[in-house]
This record gives sequence, C-alpha cells and structure tokens, in this order.
Amino acid sequence: MKEVVKFATEVLEEMDYVSGGEIFVPKLPSVKIMDLFRAMYPLNDFSINGDRVGDKVHEVLVLSDEMKHTVDAVNKFIILPQNPNWEYLKPKGVSCNGRPNYASDTNSEFLDIETIKERLEKIS
Repeated sequence: MKEVVKFATEVLEEMDYVSGGEIFVPKLPSVKIMDLFRAMYPLNDFSINGDRVGDKVHEVLVLSDEMKHTVDAVNKFIILPQNPNWEYLKPKGVSCNGRPNYASDTNSEFLDIETIKERLEKIS
C-alpha cells in the first residue's frame, strides 16, 4: 500500500513537467501464481485442473502498439497521448518505440516466495 501512495505522490509532483493526458505505469516485479499459492499455503498440496474459459495467464500493462508513444522513465513508463490537441511537453526518458509490450511474462523481475510472504504479512 505504501508503494502505491509513494508512486502516486511522485507522479503528482511531476505534474509541473508534463502536459496532461499521460498514463503512468509503474515498473513492478511480477508474481508467479504458484509462488503466491506456496507463500499463502506452504503445507497444502494442489492439483491443476486445466485452463477455464476466460483465464488469463499474463497481464499486459503496456501494449506493443502503445510503445510507439511511450517513454521509459527509469521506475515507470509514461504513455503519451497519441494525438494531443495542445502543445505538448515531452517528459524526460528514453523512447520505447520498437520495444515489445510490457507484460508479466516478459518482466525481468519476479518476487520470490519469501518476499511474497513478507509482503503478505505486512498487509494482514
């Protein structure tokens, strides 16, 4: 929860340097669902019944089409408006044009079971 408030505060402080219409996407570690299960129920066994209609395997946070107008700003991605109707100040960062999407399956950082347990203890 603290991370969410910190991210929102940082983004609000940057409002002097952006023009409006941006979407801010934090860079966060991903979690494997089986690691989450093992962190929550370490003594329980499980069985896999197969996929069901509507099941999502991965979460896509920035689509590959959006990368054309996205900036990599160290700890976050900033998706810029495609066709702003106003003079636009481009935020500082590296263009993501040509990059693949930003999704949970291509993330380079994953939480391990111990870290998941620590974070679950903080919120319970």
